[in-house]
Amino acid sequence: MKAETLEMLKRLISDEKCLSNYPTDEIVECVQVYMNNCAFLYRLYTHTFKNSKDVISDDWKDVEVSSVDSGYRLSYGIEGKTLLLDRNQMLRLLIIAIDALDEILPLGTVVDLKKEYLRKNLPVDEVDKVRVVITHRFLSGGNNKYYFPYAGVIYPFGAPNESKYINFTSHLIEDVVHRGFSDEQDEAYILLMKHELLEEKRIHSFGFASRDDLESFQKQITSEVG
Repeated sequence: MKAETLEMLKRLISDEKCLSNYPTDEIVECVQVYMNNCAFLYRLYTHTFKNSKDVISDDWKDVEVSSVDSGYRLSYGIEGKTLLLDRNQMLRLLIIAIDALDEILPLGTVVDLKKEYLRKNLPVDEVDKVRVVITHRFLSGGNNKYYFPYAGVIYPFGAPNESKYINFTSHLIEDVVHRGFSDEQDEAYILLMKHELLEEKRIHSFGFASRDDLESFQKQITSEVG
């Protein structure tokens, strides 16, 4: 499904007005190396969101981002190709790329979540690890502008009542403990859902939502997941 995912990414980028002055193929060439592993793109998003002026680089992929007067210089490839983007363009590119390229883990996968992001809603300091079994994917509701890639239940307790599901994004996963079953049918479903959410509904992962949007969605989705 790699070719189909890259074609979708091309369509998403070409439809983004703030990136219309840039060759779509060049942008895709820059970010496609992060297919199914968007850790560096998440770092770069945080770096840009905070308006940091520090240089950030990924030596393994020959990618470097530095600050310039107009925004950011994105250098990539062994030939040192360059894109000059302002802050909004960089953020939009990263959101689109991460949503399209990020791996979606199979149902039944067991993951450990990052405790520091869960302290507000869960007593995480009382446990060694927050271990979750993925039971739902691609959760969106009503007229929301965002979706959750995952929801799951605490291992080994499950869901003794319907309010015990945890909604989370890929960025909150610290470690994959066990991978669930996946086949070509699952891969096709993931591509179909990304097409529906990203291209047809034009919504993004909750990893890029505001706190107010997040809290509103959490209240709404609790009853729907069960």
